[in-house]
Amino acid sequence: MPRRIESPDPMGASALDALTVQQGDYHHLELVESGSLDGVYTIETVVHATDLDLVLSEFHRSLKPGGRTAFYEYDHWSDHGVRQTKLSTEPLSPITSVDGSIWR
Repeated sequence: MPRRIESPDPMGASALDALTVQQGDYHHLELVESGSLDGVYTIETVVHATDLDLVLSEFHRSLKPGGRTAFYEYDHWSDHGVRQTKLSTEPLSPITSVDGSIWR
């Protein structure tokens, strides 16, 4: 486990009481109960998924009703270099399919 998670800053320790952090591979979430997560947050990782449909399906399966996902990713195919995306606080429509256009 990364050191910063094992020894959090004492000023923020109370905020961590309700947080559970697990290290793993999001391609293999079999140990995560369906409908057990309040949210899923990734930062610059989904771009490396070898099976994006599987990863997104597992995120969706693992979320409680009304659960949220937040993705902070970059677009290394863009003609304009690295692009940051804005995260919305509005609920997303259910993901029914994924193709290359979702990232543009």
